[in-house]
Amino acid sequence: MTFNYIPNLCDDVLSIEVLKEQDFERLFKTASDKLLWAGHPKKDRYKRDVFEEWFDAALLSKVALLITEKSTGKAIGSSRYYELNPLGFYSPPLGA
Repeated sequence: MTFNYIPNLCDDVLSIEVLKEQDFERLFKTASDKLLWAGHPKKDRYKRDVFEEWFDAALLSKVALLITEKSTGKAIGSSRYYELNPLGFYSPPLGA
């Protein structure tokens, strides 16, 4: 039996589900707002080529999520698990 670490979650306002390749245009439409990245270390992620690089890595991770506003169907964000350890054991990164 396998455990699904990435469930689809939703309520009356938001839907959170696994990020898929076909979500690119919807998510990029939101991410292309330059002001959105003003306080982020990767300030040029609003550019298509930079965002594509991030998106491809997110897909490869298989643990990226798309957040959608249910009333409009608009992609409003994303998230993903980092350093997912399904067994729950602490494993410090090398060099830490």
